[in-house]
Amino acid sequence: MTRVAQLTTVGLFVCGSALLPGAAWLLASPAPLPDGPGKKEFVQVCSGCHPVDDAVAGPRRSRDGWRQVVQEMVVRGAEGSDQDLALVVAYLTEHFGPQ
Repeated sequence: MTRVAQLTTVGLFVCGSALLPGAAWLLASPAPLPDGPGKKEFVQVCSGCHPVDDAVAGPRRSRDGWRQVVQEMVVRGAEGSDQDLALVVAYLTEHFGPQ
């Protein structure tokens, strides 16, 4: 193996190793959704377009972060009353917010 190939291989390994911890959630199997206020509304509003596990598989978010996600989903066609959407944001923040 040439010196350039060795350095390239080492560089790819180091970069890939640095990225794996942040992407561990991609490999994790989904846990059951925790019970709590807003779960029913979350499932109702979000399951119309995608599996609910997909919605919570990504990084944890603050209340404002979840509010932005929910607003984006409404733009894309998610439907729910203002009260339902507020419950969804509260549920996501409580169970999938920063630890």
